[in-house]
Amino acid sequence: MLLRKKMQAFLSFCTPLIAFLSFTSASAQSTSKENFENAIVKEFCDSFESASPRLTKDNMTVEMGAMIVPLMSRYNNDVKNYWGIDMSSKEGMRSFGEKVGQLAALKCPAFLTFIKNNLQDIVSENGQGSKTYSGKILKIEGQPFAYLLVQNNQGRTDKLYWLEYFEGANKLTTQPATALNKAVTISYKEMEVYQAVEKEYKTIKVISKIEWKP
Repeated sequence: MLLRKKMQAFLSFCTPLIAFLSFTSASAQSTSKENFENAIVKEFCDSFESASPRLTKDNMTVEMGAMIVPLMSRYNNDVKNYWGIDMSSKEGMRSFGEKVGQLAALKCPAFLTFIKNNLQDIVSENGQGSKTYSGKILKIEGQPFAYLLVQNNQGRTDKLYWLEYFEGANKLTTQPATALNKAVTISYKEMEVYQAVEKEYKTIKVISKIEWKP
């Protein structure tokens, strides 16, 4: 799960790059699954070891993207043949990144050491309730799962989902009308959910705490 979350961050900008590279790069073809996996993890590990002196938890997403994108293009055929992964979708690219991360954790000591040494920071970065959103509550909507439509000081609106009990929720349940247009600071965690209609994963903001401002 941790490796999967770290891979997701750069997938949004990987999509156009993959589309371009698919037409401009020749795809490698291995003679067996073992040869393919050994080759791809070695290439990733070599890149990781080269980047490790400048690698931090803060730039890991960008650096990992630079390592993964060329592999997606170069081994596209083998990924389909041996892993059954179609990288034309975001879900497929997530699966690819997760698979490479799993192999690297087993076969790339530098990668495993980095994850171990930065585990606490990485977990905190992806941690629950570590982000905040300030503004005023415009609406309480949603079926079957409720969400708050909140407008920030710049006029932007966002949906923050009410999926579990959180500190400050009592006002919403006992006096929901009085909560509207009130200034709040909302702590939230990001959660990945699967949307069956769109057949893809989506990251939503889930409320963990509300602070009501006077």
